[in-house]
Amino acid sequence: MSDAPLRLVPEPGPPPSPEPPRLRSDPHALQRSFLAHVQYTRGQGQDRATPCDKFQAVSMAVRDRLAERWVATKRAYRTQDAKRAYYLSAEYLLGRALGNNLLATGLLAAGTLAYCLWDARFRASPVHIWSGVAVGLTVVAGWALTGLAFDEMAAKPAPPASLTYVRPTGDALQWLTLFTAAPMPSFGAASVFGALLGACAAALVMGRFRISTFSDPSDTLRNLAGAALMGIGGVMALGCTVGQAITGVSTLALGSILTFAAIVAGGFWGLRILERTV
Repeated sequence: MSDAPLRLVPEPGPPPSPEPPRLRSDPHALQRSFLAHVQYTRGQGQDRATPCDKFQAVSMAVRDRLAERWVATKRAYRTQDAKRAYYLSAEYLLGRALGNNLLATGLLAAGTLAYCLWDARFRASPVHIWSGVAVGLTVVAGWALTGLAFDEMAAKPAPPASLTYVRPTGDALQWLTLFTAAPMPSFGAASVFGALLGACAAALVMGRFRISTFSDPSDTLRNLAGAALMGIGGVMALGCTVGQAITGVSTLALGSILTFAAIVAGGFWGLRILERTV
């Protein structure tokens, strides 16, 4: 191939206008733009386009017409040297404050690790140490795998997620009743099944698997009430000790940190009451 610069073939007739043609907004023109985006932007035929493809095509057709006014507005601002008003927005704060976020994560992790290792009994229990490391790495793996599998152009895009056991428990029960219509369970439902199977396998390997019941009727009622409160609290808090205290805190979400603090305070208070009454 030659290294000479490419030259466009001249078009016959009068020279084209330097301005792009304006797009009409009548129903016929909008329909043509919609069909063009379905085929050329989404790469689908009319008979194979999904609802997501059609939504994206409509959005792009509207965006094309908004872009004309957008460009005209910016040109008018530059021509008239108009003054512009700015406001503080946190929309891009996380990306631009990445260094501060990493520093906060490191300080939080160091403080939590120091608090855990301060207890001599915890330091003398390798099982608890390695179990905590495994749970943390599992949460990171959940974010990584679901993030890599995320496809915003899919017909039903599944957002990135990690370990939690409030909503996934209901999703798992629903999948068991409708698995013939949805052969593949979601990440949350699969994590519930994996936790149950893993706990069962670990108990069998360690020789600790046994069936136990409640000691008396009062113990039964107390556990049933606790289960009901845990379910209601998990729904209201949008997560459990795993979904909010581990997975949520890993994102440094303020709501998850507050929920984690409330869980610790409630657990401490509940144990004190249980020790006094039982």
